[in-house]
Amino acid sequence: MFKWLKLIFYLLKYNSADWKVRRAAAGALGELGDQRTVNPLVKALGDCDVIVRSIAAEALGKLGDARAVEPLIKALGDRDVTVSSAAAGH
Repeated sequence: MFKWLKLIFYLLKYNSADWKVRRAAAGALGELGDQRTVNPLVKALGDCDVIVRSIAAEALGKLGDARAVEPLIKALGDRDVTVSSAAAGH
């Protein structure tokens, strides 16, 4: 599984031109439920695509890791209600 996890991290981080790939990567990380996904998901909260940010916020909330608390609080102020709502757990 570690090789797959590294691949998904890579796709989320470096495939910046294709929002569909970033959305799928963020969703896959969220589905894994692995604490190692916290940092890449926190970085995804800053993505230019609102759906990527929303997926990342939802995934971080589900993980329940303390490292996600501050980034999720910050995401509550996102300019898009979809992201702020996901950060609030709705």
